[in-house]
Amino acid sequence: MENRPVPRPVDLDTMPFAGMMLLLIPMLLASAQFASIATIDSTLPATVVGPPASKEPLNLTVAVHATGFTVSADEDALARLGWDGARELPLASRGGYDFRGLTELASQVKALYPSHDDLILTPADDVSFAVVVDAMDATRTGPDGAELFPGVLLGSVM
Repeated sequence: MENRPVPRPVDLDTMPFAGMMLLLIPMLLASAQFASIATIDSTLPATVVGPPASKEPLNLTVAVHATGFTVSADEDALARLGWDGARELPLASRGGYDFRGLTELASQVKALYPSHDDLILTPADDVSFAVVVDAMDATRTGPDGAELFPGVLLGSVM
């Protein structure tokens, strides 16, 4: 048998690695995005003193309730649109809201009133916040990406 030298244990210096981790971990934690917050611009109704605006009255209102949407407007606007009253959009066949139908109605109104940008959204108390945001999105942009009613005013159902 040969006499081989017995290998000695190697001492690794881990202090440089520990120092790097000590600096790297807080930097990574500080640069991480823990929550993504998005905003939707909305304005409160304002009281205007002075002569009325030169626009034709529209007062487009979308009521969101547990059974669907109700789209209404000023009486003259309803007559110009050819509607005999407010339009009802019931829940879709799968139990969800008909956002596509809401976008189509908003597109019809925008075609006759291109200078109007405001819409009043009145959700009922039992409607979830996600449905309200989806309704806002459905009335802000059309199916072709055109801008419809970006000025959404939130109202309440009395």
